[in-house]
Amino acid sequence: MRLQQNQRAVLLLHSFLSNFVGNFTLEAANQLYVADKYQLVDDFQRNLKENYGAEGQRVDFAVDASRAKINQWVEEFTQQKIKDLLPEGSVNDLTRLVLVNAIYFKGNWMRKFDSSLTLIEPFYLGSKDNRKDVNMMHIDAEFRTGFIESLDARLLELPYVGRKLSMFIVLPNKMDGLPELEAKLHETSLDDSNVEMRSAKLHVSIPKFKLEADVKLKDILINMGMSDIFDEKSADFSGISGEKDLYVSNIFHKSFIDVNEEGSEAAAATGAVMMTRMMMLPVEPPAPFVADHPFYYFIRDNTTKMILFSGRLAQPPSS
Repeated sequence: MRLQQNQRAVLLLHSFLSNFVGNFTLEAANQLYVADKYQLVDDFQRNLKENYGAEGQRVDFAVDASRAKINQWVEEFTQQKIKDLLPEGSVNDLTRLVLVNAIYFKGNWMRKFDSSLTLIEPFYLGSKDNRKDVNMMHIDAEFRTGFIESLDARLLELPYVGRKLSMFIVLPNKMDGLPELEAKLHETSLDDSNVEMRSAKLHVSIPKFKLEADVKLKDILINMGMSDIFDEKSADFSGISGEKDLYVSNIFHKSFIDVNEEGSEAAAATGAVMMTRMMMLPVEPPAPFVADHPFYYFIRDNTTKMILFSGRLAQPPSS
């Protein structure tokens, strides 16, 4: 059932990417690299092509040029934002398959920030006593906003040109509230059916930031209970090759996001995540939305409600 749901989600995203022409760039692709002479089950190859748009490319993993070829594809697809996804030594003559997923996005804000209003201001790292100076962008305009009671947080929507996609910022009311907010996210639906937001003119101040992440997912997934896929004896990928001869040696993930006065640029080489019943804003004008302490953010397709990127800003770069 979960596989079928994933396939439907992928097909929905592919349909969206191929049919919508918007004022932004959004691309996603999958690539499968297969060791020379290694045989794949016909059903697996057909499923991969029909549901994920990927076909196997034959390579010799014993030579490092194959790793360089994979990294080059990722780098080119993500407009040079994701480099060296597979580190040295990550593939060898025992490697049989490498499956790579990449997504790239670049869009301009519907309401751009004026760079002349960007100021060096404090960003508080969990308390008033721990702070750093960062570039804070400012704008006075009409935005959709609200309160998420279950997360004890405010929500702000920053739409991109065309309103097809938006960035949402979930700002904890407490300066040190991000860890508690993240702990509740898995039980909180960030879905419009549970959201009550309204448009209001308000002052918005958010950091200008550029972040990169490099994560080895093996230990994280094992701690989440997904240990079998990494165990040579327990792993069962017979649906791929017809034999129980495969296991996952590691999973590598890199991501990049750049948020500035013009808009956002984001890329990832693997991906994904999730809205709750919100209190209606009081009738009086809302207080300024000042994101001067750690927060959670995500970029969402507003038609399918699919979250394309998500992350946390705990420590933006210094000014």
